[in-house]
Amino acid sequence: MAEHKYGRGKFVAHTNYVAYMNMIVDHPKYKGMPNARSEDGRIHWQVSSGKTTSFYKNYLARRQWWIGKADELGLPGKDDENDRFTIAARLIHPTGYRVCRLCGQETNVGYFYVNHNFAKKLNKTFPGLEFQKTQDIASVLNQLSTSHSDDEIAEFFGTVFPERKKFFQKFGITKEEPDGATEDTQRVINENCQTLRFKDHGFEGS
Repeated sequence: MAEHKYGRGKFVAHTNYVAYMNMIVDHPKYKGMPNARSEDGRIHWQVSSGKTTSFYKNYLARRQWWIGKADELGLPGKDDENDRFTIAARLIHPTGYRVCRLCGQETNVGYFYVNHNFAKKLNKTFPGLEFQKTQDIASVLNQLSTSHSDDEIAEFFGTVFPERKKFFQKFGITKEEPDGATEDTQRVINENCQTLRFKDHGFEGS
């Protein structure tokens, strides 16, 4: 299989990220993903709902794949409502860790650090408190504990992160990392969020 390069200009994908892409694409949990590779082996990773972009070609087929996967997992709702694609992606992820495209570092899929969508959900669910993207989960829990009961927090996190319910039941709602996100990790995540403004992702569903 030919070696392919991904990205362009100064945003060429890190070798760790390329290895991660290949691992995901070849994993049985993503079997049947439409047009995962071209005939020469190049990975078709990203899709977009923007009809004028070159990434739209596989968007509808990938969307149907994620609908089918969410249905298979028994997630409530239909199509992509209730964050079904995002939750499905976390539930089927084989390692629970995603590699950064630019720096090659690993970050937890969807739990240790707050992304844009989770910040919006937190701010909407808990008015009066302010949460922001790249905030680590430890500080989120500290904020919530000042005005909400453990049961309320547990119910919210169990709904948002159903893949972690067993962990929560055994250990409680925890940050899982002794010191939360380091300053370097927060900086990397923040810079990459600003640089890579991708709205839709074909393999990771969010």
